[in-house]
Amino acid sequence: AGLRSYDIYEPFPEEVMRQMTSRVADIHFAPTIVNKEALLKENISEDKIHIVGNTVIDALFCLSDDVIEQSKKFFEDNNIKSTMLLQVHDELIFNVIKEEEEEVRKIVSNIMENIIKLDVPLKVSIEEGNNWYEAK
Repeated sequence: AGLRSYDIYEPFPEEVMRQMTSRVADIHFAPTIVNKEALLKENISEDKIHIVGNTVIDALFCLSDDVIEQSKKFFEDNNIKSTMLLQVHDELIFNVIKEEEEEVRKIVSNIMENIIKLDVPLKVSIEEGNNWYEAK
């Protein structure tokens, strides 16, 4: 919510749809303070706006060199052999050693749910399978 170009032709038709949706929505999930301010300028009540972050930008902050190094060190110090193989949008794919399943589940949930505090808490859903298709 609150993503605005104020040009109905760019991007078309997204800008028109965004503005129409704002007029009828009861809850607005704004990625940033700038988006919240855009909604406030349109007389959307502040109590209906929740800043929830931008998953792409937030992920970049989470993947700083320091965080990567701390994560590696944590896994090495705790002798964890499981690894993350792939990230696709909001899905993380891990190769988890059977004996480490419960520990990795707890670690990943804790990190994902607590690394950044948002108005709307992030809840992690963990599925397992022999391949990505089975895990969905």
